[in-house]
Amino acid sequence: MSKIQKIKELHELLKNGVINDKEFAQLKTEVINATLSISDKVKVDDTTISSVQKEINLNLHLENEDAKPKGTRDKSFREAAEIVVKSQNASASVLQQKLGVGYNRLGRLLNQLEAEGIIGPFEDNKNRKVLINDVIDLEHFFDN
Repeated sequence: MSKIQKIKELHELLKNGVINDKEFAQLKTEVINATLSISDKVKVDDTTISSVQKEINLNLHLENEDAKPKGTRDKSFREAAEIVVKSQNASASVLQQKLGVGYNRLGRLLNQLEAEGIIGPFEDNKNRKVLINDVIDLEHFFDN
């Protein structure tokens, strides 16, 4: 079984509530380190591990995007959009606190906001850029 398949299985356990976010992160790191340390010929450093983790996270992100039904919005989508546009801040922690939603649901909301063109794509550890300037433009968005 490949490391990506193992990580996907861990991700399923996370989605189903069998493990929590902290356990997922720890197990994912263990899988990556165990897989990488098998090869004596490969020198593993923090940069290598980081790049593998980013690749795995991207694959999981793309898989989740493919799995969700198109055109389905979370019931808090509009509220999330209003918070983001009013504050001009797409901070995950701020949204999570104001909406009172869990990490997985918040991730889906951010993906939906990005897919609808309200916020920009994820960029490393930066906040996503808000692409709608004000509440009036947001109302036009929802009216169309």
